[in-house]
Amino acid sequence: MTLPALQLDDLTWTGMVDAIRARIVANSRGQWTMHGPSDTGVALLELFAYLFEQRIYWLDQVHGPLARALLALMDDAPRPTQAARTVLAFPAPEDAAPTRIDAGTLFTTALGASVLPMTTLEPLDVLPVHDEQADSPERRPRLSLSVDGRDRSAQLDTLRTVPLLGSDGGPGSFEVALWLERPIDAAERDGSFTLLIELDVPEACAPEWAPRATDSLWFARTPGEGHAPLPAEQVMEGTCGLVPAIAPDATRPHPWLGDISAQWAMDPLRVGPPAVLAFSYSTGTGAWKALPAGALVDGTGGLRRSGLWRIRIPADWAPSGATVDGLVPYALRIDCKEADYASPPVLVRMVPNVAVASQVQSVRPDGALIEPQLDGWLKLPGQQLALDRSLSEPIEESVQLELREGDGEWRRWQGTDDLYRHGPADRVFVVDRPRKLLRFGNGLTGRIPVLAAADAQPRARLCYIAGGDLAGNVAPQAWSSAATPLAPVNTVRAVGGLPAESFAEANARVARDLQRVERAVTARDHEALALSTPGIAIARAFAAVGLNPGFPCQPLGGVTTVFVVPDVPRSTDPASSEIGVPAPRVDPGALRAVGERLEARRLLTHEVYVRPASYRAVFVQVEMQGVVLDEAGLTAAIRARLTRHMDPLVGGDEGGGWPFGDALRPTALMQQAQALLPAGVAVTRVAIALDEPEQFEDCRDVPIRPYELVYLAELTTRFERAPLAQGGLR
Repeated sequence: MTLPALQLDDLTWTGMVDAIRARIVANSRGQWTMHGPSDTGVALLELFAYLFEQRIYWLDQVHGPLARALLALMDDAPRPTQAARTVLAFPAPEDAAPTRIDAGTLFTTALGASVLPMTTLEPLDVLPVHDEQADSPERRPRLSLSVDGRDRSAQLDTLRTVPLLGSDGGPGSFEVALWLERPIDAAERDGSFTLLIELDVPEACAPEWAPRATDSLWFARTPGEGHAPLPAEQVMEGTCGLVPAIAPDATRPHPWLGDISAQWAMDPLRVGPPAVLAFSYSTGTGAWKALPAGALVDGTGGLRRSGLWRIRIPADWAPSGATVDGLVPYALRIDCKEADYASPPVLVRMVPNVAVASQVQSVRPDGALIEPQLDGWLKLPGQQLALDRSLSEPIEESVQLELREGDGEWRRWQGTDDLYRHGPADRVFVVDRPRKLLRFGNGLTGRIPVLAAADAQPRARLCYIAGGDLAGNVAPQAWSSAATPLAPVNTVRAVGGLPAESFAEANARVARDLQRVERAVTARDHEALALSTPGIAIARAFAAVGLNPGFPCQPLGGVTTVFVVPDVPRSTDPASSEIGVPAPRVDPGALRAVGERLEARRLLTHEVYVRPASYRAVFVQVEMQGVVLDEAGLTAAIRARLTRHMDPLVGGDEGGGWPFGDALRPTALMQQAQALLPAGVAVTRVAIALDEPEQFEDCRDVPIRPYELVYLAELTTRFERAPLAQGGLR
């Protein structure tokens, strides 16, 4: 039962004044005789009632400090401003000269201040990949693609998707060739080359450049991306935490990628790859050499999501063939011995010479802006420091500040979300993002800054990161920079820019989080946790309580086995029997991720197993009577209808997938087939067999185990050309 809301504001001014007047006679023993508004005592009582009513009203209000304190009790806080991210694609230099783009390069657009600037987060060497539409805003770098020895370049050029590897566990390979306008220069050797691999994957597999998400129940109050508090010696260098960073493992930086920062690292994929990929590069015509493990950062996670391949350019990378029209081919080959994908990874496009960028810029205000403000500071509460109003708003947790105080020593001041919980000695300030101000304490909540004399300049060292909010989620457009003549285009729409969370939004989010399943207690809890595993796409889950895979014939206590079905593409054409992978099985990496998630949340002494969905092959015989002109076409239509009806993802009567353990009913399949028949034709018999087309059942339901699914393996039709007999009286 829900407790009624506590209401403290239950008194009104009129009620209080009336109650006070009713007590005047008794309490004054009749000596107070004038009770009208003109009486001074009554006027004071009415004034006190007015003030007291305000205090009572405040009791029922949840103000900012109180809301923040209540959230802190739940180990939570409003989320800070978040900056958008995108991928910048660079054209080849016009003179084909070696060109390097450093991390931290700032790019702006011709639209001016209406579009916030972007800053690259990683370095790259721009190779002179030939552009077949150099004069068009829609660039088309020349790339070649062959899959298992078959040329797929035409599909790539016409923006058609290309399956790269299989899903049957067998071997596979594909090759990518870059057509350069000149051989790779010696200055480019040992540099970094990047290639965007955009895949057709479910939304649950977010691209690498999307800002990272947290899987914890509460939003940990940790420093935001890219602006963790740094040591003082790093802060004063003016980078303010904005440093190049690409790291598959934030704790193990790649030396050839430069300075690695865990805050700016791309979102590491915490799920194992669906298959092991082996990368090779050409050392001559028909000659290949394995790419060293330390020379590759695979942002796709083994082709699980869209991302970047970052390759250290080998010193012996040589053309893979002869020069064609002055263009030199350099090739990469990707081999997979066991392609255990749930569905073949489908390539949408490849874009060379790319870099992840964020909608931020590192700012270190000039002393001409800061020192005049400090000259006007007094040893009084409420001091403020205005930031550069011509730039974007500061990201709250990125501000780094040191002040030279009265004793001449530099001391670090920390940013805080509110001054209410700080004492008079705490060196803290609040960032007022909308007004671009830093606000300091009043001596009770937060220290009053006392600076050195004016001749001891500089007295402040300040840097911060500006940007963030929804304005950074921009569509593809051209960018320019004073640091390079190359004009890149953000080849994907920027995503992830969010404003700071309000108290109302944080309150609603925490209320939703309280309803989230975080412990595996019931069967539905196990299924919900499996479906919400981050980084992978699970479409369905079924928890078989009491089933131990090692002893499937005997129900046991204290054990649950969860069967999962991956989310894989499905054809939307109802007339096609090629709906996709008929019996999709989750890949080993995803299966391990679901198992680890449930293992951390299971009950003590309870065993939890995770297995791919178990499928039964279904063989169907359909006999029809009547005159059919196109028997082959009708058979194909029935096959497509039954394939979709039995599909584990879009089948069943509800269209949400064949129910786990649902028996196969000849009458239900007869109804599906009859719906496609023309007038004068009827289904006379439907027979079903499981696993082997031997013993068919046409009268009774064909059961399957509670945790099993089905798929159509084969359809056999037989037509009796005799006209359909008409029943009834003649």
